[in-house]
Amino acid sequence: MKVSLYLYPVVEGADGLSAVWKRFAEQIAAARCAGFDGLWIPEHHVARAFFPPVNQVLAWCGAQWPGAYLGTAVALPALHHPLRLAEEIAALHGLSGGRFRWGVGYGFRPREFRSVGAPIEGKIGLARDVVRTTVALLRGESCSFAIGPWQAENASLSMTLTESPEVLWGVRSAAGVRAIASYGTGILPAMLEGHTKQLRLLAEFDRAHGQTAVTRPLMTDLVVARSGSSAEERALRRLSAEYGSFRHQRSVTPAVDAFARSPEREYDRLRDIAVIGGVEEIRSFIQRSERSGVSELVVRVEQARTAQAEAVEAIEAVGEAAASR
Repeated sequence: MKVSLYLYPVVEGADGLSAVWKRFAEQIAAARCAGFDGLWIPEHHVARAFFPPVNQVLAWCGAQWPGAYLGTAVALPALHHPLRLAEEIAALHGLSGGRFRWGVGYGFRPREFRSVGAPIEGKIGLARDVVRTTVALLRGESCSFAIGPWQAENASLSMTLTESPEVLWGVRSAAGVRAIASYGTGILPAMLEGHTKQLRLLAEFDRAHGQTAVTRPLMTDLVVARSGSSAEERALRRLSAEYGSFRHQRSVTPAVDAFARSPEREYDRLRDIAVIGGVEEIRSFIQRSERSGVSELVVRVEQARTAQAEAVEAIEAVGEAAASR
């Protein structure tokens, strides 16, 4: 089973960008030493803080970590022209030695759609059409299209990939899985839906798709400390701050909403959302995940109010647990 790191490149303040690169470089170096296999990064635009373009960030990460698997979790194809996407993906796929995975979603923030003139009302069809056209371009086809605000006549790449990257759709429901089963090679279940539901969604995709997906990821928050009481204290401090700010996630995820409202009383709800503890707890979780058919464990070690030393400590603990399982 692969182990990958989830990074969240939010930039705040005048010196924020250099601080992000420094923090990421340290975490990537720790992940490489710990035996991790790759990393995933999300895409956002026009948010309160600045999010660097996801494909540029991944290219920088790939230069820091040659041979790593690189993935978007998730990208927002409805906000981009298919030819530009195909060019960037082809470059990333080549940079990573064929290890780029394109995780995609529909998006939910109206402001992001308004900022590029894309209609959020038709976001599902728009995202599917952009993905289908981008994949066709990557396969060497010439495409003419009018998709939302994106148009082209006889668009094509001057290079053809021998093998296109995997397309993994971000989903949070069985109905969503069935709706995209024929449009991708796998799924990225939403992290905050919890471990149990993520496993159900992975199984649902296999049924709807008619075969087992090559990549079957499980995404989790992870809070590490050497003692159980210290881990619980860190989890309460960091995850209550993290989940309390997720208004959209809280509105559709009851367990997250309940915990954000009353962290200490609802602490047990975290057991299906996050891995909390030391090396033994992580090792046990990895073993259970492998037995459940998970092919890749994706861990987020940095939540709100996470010190860099704590993030690096968590990465090292995951590496130790994975090596000794």
